[in-house]
Amino acid sequence: MEKRIVTYSLLAHINNKSNADSNYEDIFIPLVKRGLSKMCAAGQYKGDDINDIRRHIDELYGLEMPEPILKKMLSRIGNELNADGRPRVHFYSGGSFIINEFVFDEYEDEILKRNRDLEGLQKVYNDFLRMQDIEDGSLSIFGFVEQHKLSLGKYISREHPPGHEDNTIEARFVEFIRSINEFYKVLQSVYIGSIISTYLEYKPVQVKKNVELVLDTNFIVSLLDLNTSSSTSNCQRLIEIGSVLGYKFSVLAITMREIDNLLKTRIDLFDSVFLPKLMDAEDIYNACSRRNLTKTDLERIRAGVEKEIGKFGIVIISNTEKYENKAKYSDEYERLKTVRNSSFAALHDSTCAEYIKAKRGRIIHEFDKVNCWFVNNSSSRSASYFVQGAMPLSIKAEDLLNLLWLTSPMVKSRISAEDLSSIGLSRLVCTTLSDTLPSAGMIRELDDNIQKYAKDEIVDEDIVRVSRAIARKTVNNFGSLIDLAASDRKKFVDKLQSIANHEKEKQEEFKKRLVRFVNGIEKHHFILGRKIEVIDKKKQDYDETINLNSELLEDIKKIRSENLRLKNAERKKLRRRFIKRKVFHWRLRSFLPFMVLPLLVIICWGLIQPYVNGPKGIRGMSVLSVVAAAIYSGIFIKIFADKFNQSTINAYLSTIEIPEDLRPLTDN
Repeated sequence: MEKRIVTYSLLAHINNKSNADSNYEDIFIPLVKRGLSKMCAAGQYKGDDINDIRRHIDELYGLEMPEPILKKMLSRIGNELNADGRPRVHFYSGGSFIINEFVFDEYEDEILKRNRDLEGLQKVYNDFLRMQDIEDGSLSIFGFVEQHKLSLGKYISREHPPGHEDNTIEARFVEFIRSINEFYKVLQSVYIGSIISTYLEYKPVQVKKNVELVLDTNFIVSLLDLNTSSSTSNCQRLIEIGSVLGYKFSVLAITMREIDNLLKTRIDLFDSVFLPKLMDAEDIYNACSRRNLTKTDLERIRAGVEKEIGKFGIVIISNTEKYENKAKYSDEYERLKTVRNSSFAALHDSTCAEYIKAKRGRIIHEFDKVNCWFVNNSSSRSASYFVQGAMPLSIKAEDLLNLLWLTSPMVKSRISAEDLSSIGLSRLVCTTLSDTLPSAGMIRELDDNIQKYAKDEIVDEDIVRVSRAIARKTVNNFGSLIDLAASDRKKFVDKLQSIANHEKEKQEEFKKRLVRFVNGIEKHHFILGRKIEVIDKKKQDYDETINLNSELLEDIKKIRSENLRLKNAERKKLRRRFIKRKVFHWRLRSFLPFMVLPLLVIICWGLIQPYVNGPKGIRGMSVLSVVAAAIYSGIFIKIFADKFNQSTINAYLSTIEIPEDLRPLTDN
């Protein structure tokens, strides 16, 4: 699996584990830590250029890490690792670095799991392609999901996204696995991770408050719940979040006229159209079918548009004549007349463009400085109103949601990653399928021809099959089919029947393959489930063994601790006796000479007394005895005081060497 795709999935996982108020730098830091660990494992612990680290990270993840962001994250990592005062890493301002020790393996198992999940989904996609008789091993479902990130490029890096290919197969596959939660969550993780990765290209700043969102016709129609349910939810969510951010919502009077004309046309043709209801999921007729709305219901909605949008706090800008007049003479109007289905539609879009330009007042190059957007919920994937090198005038609702989610912690806390990915993937599927359909005018013309020439010749069920074939682009040269109706009615009917028969054969074959495919998935789930059961049982047994061993170890630890306490208590008692004896002998050695000395003096006095004559001799001996006794008492008192002074005792105790069998035992 491509490193970049695995990285997207990993980023989504880290984001899910993070707090809602954490910033995106926190999400990338584990990737940088892992990159440093891998670099050290490869033998590089120092360097003179930060680009050495950057190359390792880019090669590891398939991303391009800007140097300023990398430096900031390395600084945070350095502060974290060196916080205990032990220097483990050094990142110097000049770009050089030294890493003394660093190991980081927190996400290794998760990466292996993500890689397996992604490869499993790609295998399912390859099987789905084979069901369509497509044998192109180079096709990947993940490039399709990544298109939303590329769409954000014009707002982040001011670059046009590459031209869109025909991705109807990918879109149908996403629709198919939406109900298979195991696979759909894998796609969601790639979507969210790709959006998070744009942080490396776009450094979010504080979201701008004073912003006006000028709403396009298709946005208002979605708010009225006359589009798909996901489109309605998407637009309502943007209104909700924009309101919290303090945004203003407006709609031009010319847009209100376009909405009224659109609804009037749908009401007038309500009972006669057939193909549009079958082919375009975002058509108003499909919403009517979904909601069981009658023609009368649609008329009621048309009459109450102004009141309904007022509930969302949307203000109608009534004085737009000067913008319309300016638009009529603009190059944009002339260009749009060649691509829109009517001159009025071209005038509407160019008028809105002039209003946005006037509100901005100047060309703006940064997303966060834009004060006015023309917001659409268009089914077209092509960009419009784009000025090279500057911000576009218009933005899709889902793109704005993505950018606000990336910019504002408040938005991130109000819309989960799962909700954001569901909105994004739903819009991607709808716009992809709608973008590949023939124009609404051509569909109506074919519908009219069928009503005129083939209604009684071909059953409704076959017309449904024709519509599916057209929607899936299996009808070649759609224009020639319309021309055939005018030139040869019989050939036109025969061609329709041929298309219907071919589609029926394909549909029946597809159903057979689908049954085998679903059975294969169910078998895979069954085998996987059995493996999980075995793993869970082993894990349970292992946990029980670990718990039992833990309990035994805890009991052993307690017994050892009690045994150690008792032994140390006995040793302490013996140690005290040993020390008392040592102190006694130490004092005794000091007092013994002074205890023997008086005895010697007495003996000497007894021996010399017979030879002492006269009072003078006796008096001299008495004086000598008194002096000797005084000196003796002073010395004795000094020695006695020293031997019972605590500091002297402590000094002696420090010299005592405790025998090994009396020292305290430790739990080693």
